[in-house]
Amino acid sequence: RSTGKSDRYGFDIYYNHDPIGFTYEQVEGRDDTLTGTAQIATTKLGNEVKSRGQTFTAFYTWGEQWVKSFKGQAKYDDWWPTSFQSFVRWDRWDPNRDVGNDETTIWTAGLNVFFAETTKLQINLNQYRYGNPAQKTNNELLAQFQYGF
Repeated sequence: RSTGKSDRYGFDIYYNHDPIGFTYEQVEGRDDTLTGTAQIATTKLGNEVKSRGQTFTAFYTWGEQWVKSFKGQAKYDDWWPTSFQSFVRWDRWDPNRDVGNDETTIWTAGLNVFFAETTKLQINLNQYRYGNPAQKTNNELLAQFQYGF
């Protein structure tokens, strides 16, 4: 077993005042450097890697769930008034704060369509930006369907 510390400190904030809301989370990491093929941790002063991850999301929700006549309606099985949620998200990861140009930033614009409490369609457009100028910006389109039972 390796010895050495691997600590995480963080906080998060969540605000939701329907139909708008936001979340923010930040985590700081402090890890002793691992050396050698056996990955033995060294605990000498100065062999600590500091990292940081942050996420911010803002969202707006609309749809049938906000109509009073639907709010009072009995919900049988998995039925739920269809609603939509648009959001924008910012993620940033810096694996070593003492090294320049190693961070990754991801911007996401997305739409969630809630068909039921356990069923949703999610469509995201992600853009990955890298601190290293040798890595080019990447874009991806992601669609995901979730169904729970």
